[in-house]
Amino acid sequence: MTAYLTILRQLWVLIAISGLLWGLHLFARLLATPVLLAIWLLLSLLIARGLFWHHRIRRRAWLRAYVRADSVWQRWLRGGALMAVVHASTGLALAAVLLVALTRLTDAAAWRVLLGSGLLVVALRLLFEALARDHVQPDYLVEFSWRLTLPIAAALLLAVLIWLAAGRPQPDFSAATLAQAVWHLADRETARSDLLRELLQLAAAGEGLQLWLAQQLVQLPVARGLAGVLVWLLVFAGQAVFVGAWLLVLNGALVGVASNADSVAEY
Repeated sequence: MTAYLTILRQLWVLIAISGLLWGLHLFARLLATPVLLAIWLLLSLLIARGLFWHHRIRRRAWLRAYVRADSVWQRWLRGGALMAVVHASTGLALAAVLLVALTRLTDAAAWRVLLGSGLLVVALRLLFEALARDHVQPDYLVEFSWRLTLPIAAALLLAVLIWLAAGRPQPDFSAATLAQAVWHLADRETARSDLLRELLQLAAAGEGLQLWLAQQLVQLPVARGLAGVLVWLLVFAGQAVFVGAWLLVLNGALVGVASNADSVAEY
């Protein structure tokens, strides 16, 4: 019974955080800058929390394996302020990317995939916990399952989103100048917050540059193959950062909701 309650808690947490991110997409353009900054900090905290928590567990395993229990290194190397600052900085950067990307994402199919990704995360996590329970030390079972769940979920999610992006119609900039292409996309971005509007326009300008460059290179027979590789590398990199930020938010939201959270919650 306890196991089922744990699964339900995980699902409810992921449904709730996914719903909040969907709400952010719907209303971000209408929000004032102070509200958006608060949301950005909250997303940053979730990302940093998950990264810090799992990093401390891995560091604790390393210390147990290599450092004597009575050594002062146990206290010095277990991870503290410096580790927190590094993960907080990562969280701030990824949260900004995620906020802008979610605001601009209008593809209904992509949103269905994102909102359903929580089910995939829970399913993979439970599968790996079940397979490893008889082989992995209980204190590190959650961390072990996450180390497998996150990259596999990211790869599947990334593959689907790139496939959807490949079939999405794009504006034709083959006869346009670079300035026209950039301005065409950037000028469509609006928001109540001046800060958000500038970030949206910057992201749109980057997309316009990418599309214009790809369509211009495709017209050159010598560069056609290179253009295809370049475009897909840019698409892959952008989607990878977005998917990583999305999953790390889910990761941070699930900290402490794991089936054996009590055994690994101590820092």
